[in-house]
Amino acid sequence: MLAAERVVISSILRIEPVAHDPTLIQRAEGVVLTSVHAVPASLPSRGRPAYCVGPATAKAARDAGFRVIEGSGDLAGLKPLIAVSGLDLIHPHGRHVAGDSGVPGIVVYDQLEVPLNEAAQALLAGRTPVILPLFSPRAARLVAAEIGDAPAPLSVVALSEAVAQSWRSVAGDRGSMTIAAAPTAAATLDAIRPLLSGNIPDRDGLNRT
Repeated sequence: MLAAERVVISSILRIEPVAHDPTLIQRAEGVVLTSVHAVPASLPSRGRPAYCVGPATAKAARDAGFRVIEGSGDLAGLKPLIAVSGLDLIHPHGRHVAGDSGVPGIVVYDQLEVPLNEAAQALLAGRTPVILPLFSPRAARLVAAEIGDAPAPLSVVALSEAVAQSWRSVAGDRGSMTIAAAPTAAATLDAIRPLLSGNIPDRDGLNRT
């Protein structure tokens, strides 16, 4: 969250490992990775291919020794690469998933809901406009539910259309909405920059950068 050049970081989810059978992952010819949180559970890499959803996950997998095939930032862009791989792949993932990768999956971590911290709650309770980046559909729903009718004017920046729809499913038309040009953290940051310069859409407006 950003307000008047002040940045407040407040997680809405806590990641916790989940007990699983690691041999199922180790026996696979390669892995599908849709989150950096799945990388530790996918080791040892042994130079195996890792089909990664976007740049952040790709970097984590590359640093861990995987041979990376990088998607465009979302599962839709990754699935065609998976389809032509011809490999026995497995998808280590969280308990909550946004879509089906098309290969066998295994839960290796959980995403537990946590309340916004005091700094975030104080920011939302004020009258200063707040820029609110959202990076996943589930996080968008949880944040919308927790914010409720807090008075701060909101400019929501969504990673993707799916994230924006999840926000609207709970928050309705509250706040302006900007959707990143691509489903990546870098594109989301690019979408935030004009808002920091005061180029904020009308309350019920929609920007796509």
